[in-house]
Amino acid sequence: MTKVECLSCHQKFPLDPFFPFCPRCQNPVFLLPSTLSTKTSSSNSQDDSLLNQSQSSSIDNLSLGEGNTPLLRLSQLEKLLGLSSLWAKNEGQSPTGTFKDRGSIFVVRFALKLGFQRIGTVSVGNMAASTAAYGQRAGLETYILVRGDVQEKKLDFIQTYNPHLIQVEGDYGELFEQSYELGRRHNIYFANSVDPFRLQGYQTIAKEILNQLAPNFPEVIVAPVSSGGHLLGIIKAFLDLNTLNTLACFPVFIGVQSDRCAPLAEAYSRGEENFQRMYNLPPVPYAISNPNPPAGNLLLKLIYQYNGYLIAVNDQEIQEGQKLLAQKEGIYVLPSAAATLAGFIRCQQQDPSLAQKTTCLIFTGTGFRGQRLFPAEKNKLHHTSLDHLDGLLAKMIDKKKPEN
Repeated sequence: MTKVECLSCHQKFPLDPFFPFCPRCQNPVFLLPSTLSTKTSSSNSQDDSLLNQSQSSSIDNLSLGEGNTPLLRLSQLEKLLGLSSLWAKNEGQSPTGTFKDRGSIFVVRFALKLGFQRIGTVSVGNMAASTAAYGQRAGLETYILVRGDVQEKKLDFIQTYNPHLIQVEGDYGELFEQSYELGRRHNIYFANSVDPFRLQGYQTIAKEILNQLAPNFPEVIVAPVSSGGHLLGIIKAFLDLNTLNTLACFPVFIGVQSDRCAPLAEAYSRGEENFQRMYNLPPVPYAISNPNPPAGNLLLKLIYQYNGYLIAVNDQEIQEGQKLLAQKEGIYVLPSAAATLAGFIRCQQQDPSLAQKTTCLIFTGTGFRGQRLFPAEKNKLHHTSLDHLDGLLAKMIDKKKPEN
């Protein structure tokens, strides 16, 4: 039996895959360590990653190479912004281009373990593509429900994996809620953004950061926030590691939203314990645009409890962040990922002490999966013939030489 625990009210109970929330307080739930344990005598089940555990051959073959993404030092931005130690966990190197793959591998493994033949998800694009890819890998029927305003480019990428793709007009929050009722009726395991197996996958990023950054330690971790599940999973991993006395200190967590849709950042700015659901918003062109984040209230609670921040940034700041990363560090990220840099710059202006801390930005996806917000610099495109190429290069190089 799969058992889960509520991080808010600490109630423990069997998992209902068609309603993966606490029946008492409605918050997301986490798998108990015993669910993941392989019962080896020498291992601590709370410290084991399922991705490293031995499974049966039919389950072992499901991986597409998710996890172990690079941790990169952003030395050019350190100099430009006057920062002590700035790093980036580049999840854009994942199989389908985003961090969602960490959760999807867990979802399909346990869908098979629980005997499901059909899985699904409600998504604006990235989780849809990831679930479709891993569903096909596992030989499962996959049902993808997307918002009515999802861009054609994203729909085309999802269709690459040939799922049952349904574009649904109507309120996104209501679609999320109804998916569980539809799943129970049609025996489809809808593994949405705060599914406990998906959250377990997101926890794996914590140990990777610790291992890759050692002997240094991440004092600040910055991630974009939509449903809240991603950052919630990372915080939970650090809480578990903290109980094992393996942390030098507990990181400061910063969650970043777009000011076009920022229910959590607005609640945080007002000092409120619960966010207010947002209605009738115009389309937001970023993945961080959930008007009713299912992990929102629990994330707010943890951010307050551990002295973190929730902050909103505007379009111009996100655009500038994406441009800086591409043109100073050679890293092209999704706009939602670029929001981490924008949010940290904004937060560091409010709390200058952050500039001296070792900071890790979570880049949730590659820019090749999304939109470039800044225009190409056309003045740097030159035309010449082969006969005149040498002279043009000489002229361009001469312009770079400092004047005496």
